[in-house]
Amino acid sequence: MQQLFIFLLHFFNNYFRQGENDFIYSENPCIILVREQGIRPRQIRVTRKEMRMTIIAGLGNPEKEYKNTRHNTGFEVVNKLACDHGVPINRAKFRAFAGEGFIGGKKVLLLKPQTYMNLSGECVRDVLAWYRLTPGELVVVYDDCALPVGDVRVRKQGGAGGHNGMKNILYHLGTDEFARVRVGIGEKPERLVLADYVLSQFRKDELDGWIAGVTKAAEAVEDILSQGADFAMNKFNRKLGANE
Repeated sequence: MQQLFIFLLHFFNNYFRQGENDFIYSENPCIILVREQGIRPRQIRVTRKEMRMTIIAGLGNPEKEYKNTRHNTGFEVVNKLACDHGVPINRAKFRAFAGEGFIGGKKVLLLKPQTYMNLSGECVRDVLAWYRLTPGELVVVYDDCALPVGDVRVRKQGGAGGHNGMKNILYHLGTDEFARVRVGIGEKPERLVLADYVLSQFRKDELDGWIAGVTKAAEAVEDILSQGADFAMNKFNRKLGANE
């Protein structure tokens, strides 16, 4: 009876809030409620395999004052993917802005946590739990001041490297076994403290490199989805020769 009550509460909450042509996920992972053009929702049963998706979480801070700062590079990569693949980020849920769609035929949820950087793990944990996904179905994109502006690196696991958003994700997931794409924002000048540096905007002479880095990071995510993390690592982690 309690499960029925929870299901009905969730059903009516979504019925009145969701827009047209929406997929409304029920408490049962094998049932999707679909409403088309304002018609009363209908149930579609799917297999657990058909429900699988990959979460692409770009890290950053909310509010306009942080827009285009170094620390919000993860947000910009997600925006790039959304634009390139027509995935509308039009849902406010899980303390995040999110959008479902497809990239190269793979179902994805593009995610921009709004918890502030240092609490990103709370949002990511809640999303994985809601969709009953594993950390192996997660890709995290974030800035890295240990890399030159525009450089991109891909890893399948590892530590946070001093990044507070990643530290929080590792803490809440209890594992480091998930893919991540790091985008270089340049080394911190000695005269600045780290917090001030990562919250600063790029200099004019850095913008072209940063934009190129965002583009490469989006490509790295696409490669992870289509070819796997090992392929993306071999492609983006190798040192380029003088003529490349």
